[in-house]
Amino acid sequence: MAKRVETPNRFRAARGDATVKSIEKSIEKDYGLPPGSVQINKAGGKNVRSDAKIETVRKEHKKK
Repeated sequence: MAKRVETPNRFRAARGDATVKSIEKSIEKDYGLPPGSVQINKAGGKNVRSDAKIETVRKEHKKK
């Protein structure tokens, strides 16, 4: 039997140009969570704006 080479989509890293809102929605969909249950936070713990890019969030987390 052939072994799976690819990792499932939900385990792949998010694209840097994706918005926070789209990633939160995809996490909810992949794991079967209710809408609004996923929240991406800044390094300080506050909620990130939904129109922010994932690349911006990553840069902020690397600074701390």
